[in-house]
Amino acid sequence: MPAEPWPDVVRMVCCLAVTAVFAAPLLLVGGTVATAVRCWAVVAPAVLLLHGVVNALFLAAGVDVQEHPLAKEMPHPVILVVQACLYAPLVEELIFRGLYLRGLRMIDPWLSRVVLAASVGVAVGYGGVAPAVFAGLVALVWLDLRNRSIDRGVYGAAALFAAVHSGVWPTPIPLFALGLGLGWVAVRTNGILAPFLVHALFNTVSVLFVLSGGAK
Repeated sequence: MPAEPWPDVVRMVCCLAVTAVFAAPLLLVGGTVATAVRCWAVVAPAVLLLHGVVNALFLAAGVDVQEHPLAKEMPHPVILVVQACLYAPLVEELIFRGLYLRGLRMIDPWLSRVVLAASVGVAVGYGGVAPAVFAGLVALVWLDLRNRSIDRGVYGAAALFAAVHSGVWPTPIPLFALGLGLGWVAVRTNGILAPFLVHALFNTVSVLFVLSGGAK
């Protein structure tokens, strides 16, 4: 991250605005597609703001913020766009909102706790101690929740989604919030098309940011 963060802040806002301009016509499609765009318009700014605040706090505390591998060794722009905006959202949504979310909603509650505990191990494997501590806190919060109306599929899938991104710390913190949003829209629309579109649009902002020279 640069010593002066404001240029990157302005660049990120511009990338968000450009993505919004291209996403706006999708509202005319209506139905699930329009729901996805509206969800992205709320979730993306919130998650990006959280990401910025978390990074700023870590940097202020003297903790290094890890850079995404795609930013360090950026592939050809076409490959980057296909990989980040199409392939990754499709595969990850099939797995996390398609398989894990539905599976966790069907199994007994105690088994969902096992899955949350497993997310700690995943975090250790991908990122080490700090991500594992965060994954452990996420699991403990779930165990301590008295309001059981929270959807365990949404929560558990978001925890696993964050855990597998532990290699770029502290990214799992905002990505857990993103995972909750993706899970919510998946349940609301009863499918993975909406979370795929939200995920793809979210990654589009990041790709535009990287291609425009952000975070160098």
